Amino acid sequence: MQLTFTATVVAADGSKPTGILTVTRNGVPLTTAALTAAHNGTVKRPLPNPSVPGTYLHVVTFTGEGYESSSRSQTVGYF
Repeated sequence: MQLTFTATVVAADGSKPTGILTVTRNGVPLTTAALTAAHNGTVKRPLPNPSVPGTYLHVVTFTGEGYESSSRSQTVGYF
């Protein structure tokens, strides 16, 4: 099963910001994605599957010009 990361970024004023999304798993970078106006606020990227079953912390960080850096995290188990 291929893991796919999908993120939608919307600013507080409803606009679709541009910037860079970074995904880490347990602190190790997995992928980065440039979020441009053409993306309409949404990007998708495949993620590598973990090589060992267990629980992993995924953190998504968004950095964009004129926006404060923000991040969200989710713990996911693979068994």
